[in-house]
Amino acid sequence: MPLTIYPDSQGQYLLPTTGLPIEAPMAAPTNILNAGRTTNFIYRITGAVPDQDLMQAVNAIDTRNKLKDRVNYMLDAGHTLQFSNCEDRTFENNLILIDSRLPEILAGMLLVCYQSGITSLYDCLQVITKANPIGYDVSTIHPYYTYKVKKLLVDIAVGMTPGKIWDGIHDATGGYIIVKTTGELVCYHVVERNSFEDYLLMNTKFETASTTRHGFGLVYQSGEGYCFKLNLQIRFLG
Repeated sequence: MPLTIYPDSQGQYLLPTTGLPIEAPMAAPTNILNAGRTTNFIYRITGAVPDQDLMQAVNAIDTRNKLKDRVNYMLDAGHTLQFSNCEDRTFENNLILIDSRLPEILAGMLLVCYQSGITSLYDCLQVITKANPIGYDVSTIHPYYTYKVKKLLVDIAVGMTPGKIWDGIHDATGGYIIVKTTGELVCYHVVERNSFEDYLLMNTKFETASTTRHGFGLVYQSGEGYCFKLNLQIRFLG
């Protein structure tokens, strides 16, 4: 179990000098992975043949839930969104370093999120696990998807950023301290990795960033085909 630290009578936290990084979502939930053009996922529009009419119809949707409505408009019209690649090569290779199929898995989870409105990473993961888009041998009930996503979350928490080449070396050598919105501090030591992984998975969600700032959410022509981008941003639950 993680070490939970409470304030003394003066409201002070007496912590040993461990050099642990602190994640502090005090006033509002904080991002564990920030959005940027580096975190865009590119999907090819396949199935029914896309054309200029589709592009104009999708891009004209400007509802409150426009991304969900745009995705579902394409799916309802008989199109599919097939993951192509991440927009940023460094970020994609960082993901591949963690696991070679991780870009595809995350792309599938993002599509679940934007299609259904489900934002919890855990809930999206359950959908992907059941669908098994990679085609893993599930006869032995190995937790393929959960294992890989947990590895990603830990690597993000302890050093991996989208735009910088990830070498797998963790910045946090002792552990990780999380300040909850209640003011309670929870310290996860490296020996409690399983508890830390569970905490991250159960307490994070996909967040929708600015479509204009990060350049996603519109159908666009690429060569002779058409593509659509979704953006990855991960935040602690509020």
